[in-house]
Amino acid sequence: MKLSTKTSFNLNQIKVSLSKGLPYIEFHTEYSDFQKDIDFQKIRDLLDENNVSCLTVHSPITDNSNNFDTISLGTLYKENRRNNIELYKKCIIAANILSSSSNPVVVAHIGTGYNLNDSTLNNLSEEDIQKILNEAKDDLTEINSYIDENYPGTIFAVENMPHFSYNSKGDMFGWYFGTGHDLPIFIEQLDLPNIKTCLDICHIQMSIAIDNLSNPYKNNTVTDYIKSYANSIGLVHLNKAVGLGERQLTHSQPYDPNNEEDLNILSEIISCFYENNYSCPITLEINDTDYSKQLNTDLMIQSLVKVYKLNKEPSLYRTLTNRNIINIKK
Repeated sequence: MKLSTKTSFNLNQIKVSLSKGLPYIEFHTEYSDFQKDIDFQKIRDLLDENNVSCLTVHSPITDNSNNFDTISLGTLYKENRRNNIELYKKCIIAANILSSSSNPVVVAHIGTGYNLNDSTLNNLSEEDIQKILNEAKDDLTEINSYIDENYPGTIFAVENMPHFSYNSKGDMFGWYFGTGHDLPIFIEQLDLPNIKTCLDICHIQMSIAIDNLSNPYKNNTVTDYIKSYANSIGLVHLNKAVGLGERQLTHSQPYDPNNEEDLNILSEIISCFYENNYSCPITLEINDTDYSKQLNTDLMIQSLVKVYKLNKEPSLYRTLTNRNIINIKK
């Protein structure tokens, strides 16, 4: 089991992530990161010195402009589409400089997000959505060819999205597509060898919570989603939603090592990964209020240690003991 922590390109944050003891890192990027001259080779040298590899680069989700559209595959703002594709290519280049893996992963989002406060975007037709998805297919086909020609082995993973969430400005976003079992079907039908899915557990839990509110008899489960993504999976974001999970302090949270229910849920999720032959990397994609300490990441690692002690999963055991985490993270 390849477990990563998440960090930005900030050198101090990288060093904090390195101190957590896990052998891999996922870099979360901002649009501005690709507007300045970041020395990716210097970061790679730091990782190599600490026997840590970058497995994943998460592409930016917004350009921080006044546009409500997200950086995505297919887009509501047509003038942004070419720029988005070129940005993804920059992420692929960065991943291959930063990573010592032969199969680095780049994460992206599907382009059906909209601002719930903007009436002009709040009533897209079925034809509008299908047009965006057709554009996304074309974008992914271009990206797949770019990988084949330049960086063979790279995985481009499209992430499932929540029904809605808030951004840092307080705007409420929703997604028309990619919140349920539709995304893996979409990716599988493309049949492109370098294009996979990224399964975010927090986003699943958010979708299930919304579904249960609208239809309490629907009874979707996290394990249902894990099974449906099994044939397309390229990466997992392992985390938790608290309640509806729509805000920073309830989104991408750790499982509590002192909460028996949390440990049972986490244990069930990890067991389901094994049962469905998940061999992809797993990122502990955890939000922290202070990324100079990343205390929530510590809690998540402690929970994994307790789950290991419950289940004795051999791959999890190797990851934890090879890095001495079982001895360090009491």
